[in-house]
Amino acid sequence: MTNDFWEKTYRENASYLLAVCYRYVENKTLAEDLMHEAFLTAINRFDTFTGRGNFRGWLRKIAINTALLYLRHSVPTNLPPSDLSEEELYNYPGDDLRSVIENAQFSTDELLNIVNQLPSPFKEVFNLYVIDDYSHAEISKILHISEGTSKSYLARARKKVQKLLYEMARKKEKDLHTCWSHEISNDIDIEFIIKKSSVSVGIVGGIEFKSNNSESPEYHTGYMEGSDFLYRLFKNLQGIELTPLKPLNFAD
Repeated sequence: MTNDFWEKTYRENASYLLAVCYRYVENKTLAEDLMHEAFLTAINRFDTFTGRGNFRGWLRKIAINTALLYLRHSVPTNLPPSDLSEEELYNYPGDDLRSVIENAQFSTDELLNIVNQLPSPFKEVFNLYVIDDYSHAEISKILHISEGTSKSYLARARKKVQKLLYEMARKKEKDLHTCWSHEISNDIDIEFIIKKSSVSVGIVGGIEFKSNNSESPEYHTGYMEGSDFLYRLFKNLQGIELTPLKPLNFAD
């Protein structure tokens, strides 16, 4: 393939691959180095691409493998983790937790921050299973752990994510309440404030909802059961993009 082909490919995929790497290593400068390494690997291994699957998906797998290879040599992902205590995994009341999280409008940056607060190897398993659609069988081979261990790590990561989302959502509620109280104290139209506080409309994880404080959310795309409603929040992170600071130069 010519430099023109790879320059076009880089231009169309670099931001996407950078975001993929960033989800695994958190540091953007490091993520950009890994993204470039992944891209160069793709150039050198282009003859292994059969053309049967999605080209961007093939590039994404290379980026993920590159990030995981780095972590394998810098973080011992195969050791039993000890930094998610039972206190950190406290189970909040299910109904309360779900309604609070579903009514919070989390931004992409907030969800990324949640993922990046997970310690290794919980973050790797959460990324691979929830966002990148790998099975536990595939994860066990990639991380050199058993399928049971992969499932255990995911369960503990999910509890930690629930805790972080719940606490962040409660803080958002508190900040919003403070804001409304301030508006009321400044003689803003009280009827408008009451209406504003009783109904909210927005997008949570790609799901459009209209929620009333005294009623359950009404979903236009179906009601999620079990842990799926949490996972649905993070699916959009699969397609996010970040701008590289130092693009590859194909002129040389």
